[in-house]
Amino acid sequence: LLLEASSQLGDVRGCLAVVEEMMALGLQPASHAFDRLIHACTYGASGQGELGLRLLGHMRRQGLEVSVVQANRVLQGLAKAKLWQPALQLLDDMLQ
Repeated sequence: LLLEASSQLGDVRGCLAVVEEMMALGLQPASHAFDRLIHACTYGASGQGELGLRLLGHMRRQGLEVSVVQANRVLQGLAKAKLWQPALQLLDDMLQ
């Protein structure tokens, strides 16, 4: 619930704190937790596309499937931050 509320507010720090606390307690966040964090990165005022990109990498390393929606949100965050090269690389990765 806290993660959802923080995400809707675009509170990247709040979402990240919840996910980090989960991990500190030995809990592996599910794909939904990362989805909320990616949402906050994309729709927050800061447009933290690079963090979203790192989160996708973390998800893959943890064996979590990255959805098209999650990848698109990160793509939006990268574009919002005018990070064109990483955005193009992600788009290329998505198309393969």
